[in-house]
Amino acid sequence: MHRTSSSALFSLVTRQSRALALRLHPGCMFSAWPVDRRIHLRRASAWDNHGTMSPTEHEQLVEFLGRQFTEIDRRFDEVDGQFAALRREMLGHYDELYRRLERLEQEYQAITQGLRRIEASLSHESGRREIFTHDLAELKQQVAALQSRIEDIESRLSR
Repeated sequence: MHRTSSSALFSLVTRQSRALALRLHPGCMFSAWPVDRRIHLRRASAWDNHGTMSPTEHEQLVEFLGRQFTEIDRRFDEVDGQFAALRREMLGHYDELYRRLERLEQEYQAITQGLRRIEASLSHESGRREIFTHDLAELKQQVAALQSRIEDIESRLSR
């Protein structure tokens, strides 16, 4: 027979049952909800009068805890797989965002270069416009001078 203090073993099993009493909710990875199946030990029938456990009871407890820990390991593996899938999905989204950002940067550079060409053309056109404006002002002065000469000639001829 395995001699173990009944209160120590009961305390160990109670802590284990509390740990097993929380499961991850399938719809939300991070919220825990209590499980209806909890380990209930019957103190009076599971232990004899001297605080010992029979070998069969000990083996049953070990088998039970082994199954529970195997199930917990399976769940951790499942959650790890979900995290890995989520990580791959997120990295794919980041890659797509980086591709879009790179395309936007290329378009920005093309637009900037186009604007520089337009500004250079406008500044060249602005210079040409100033020349035309200046030439037009000179032509107006010459026409005004010619108009006054014509008026002088007409006034002399009419006398």
